[in-house]
Amino acid sequence: YAVAKHFVVKEPVFEAALCMTCVASMQSQETQERITAFVQSLKRELPEDFDPETYTWEDGLKACLLCAKLREDCRRYQTLGVCMQAELLVVPPPSPSPYMICEDCNEQMSKLLSKQTKDNWDRFMERITDDPPAIELDSPRFDPVFM
Repeated sequence: YAVAKHFVVKEPVFEAALCMTCVASMQSQETQERITAFVQSLKRELPEDFDPETYTWEDGLKACLLCAKLREDCRRYQTLGVCMQAELLVVPPPSPSPYMICEDCNEQMSKLLSKQTKDNWDRFMERITDDPPAIELDSPRFDPVFM
């Protein structure tokens, strides 16, 4: 399963754990293809001295996976980690877990979501949240950007 968290000024404002089957079923094929192409176009090269043996979970959360913006410089950001049972899987790049995505990259990826994916996400959010309707007037939109 994947655990996604959205932060504003280092405070978690949303958290969800989703099984990988559910994540895949929420995203349309069109969305999956667009996100994959976008991520591949932005993915950074690993440094020559990169050692996967010394990679830690903290390394994945230091900076945006896509643009390298430091987490400490972000007002809003999303983290995602893949878990098995009660354990966070620590996987080095090129497909790391956990990772961090800055607000700018998240916003760009949100624009790539198909209407079907957005509708699926909205239905999911309606089922799991019980926030008062007015809360959405002042809240940023969080879309299901899982890679």
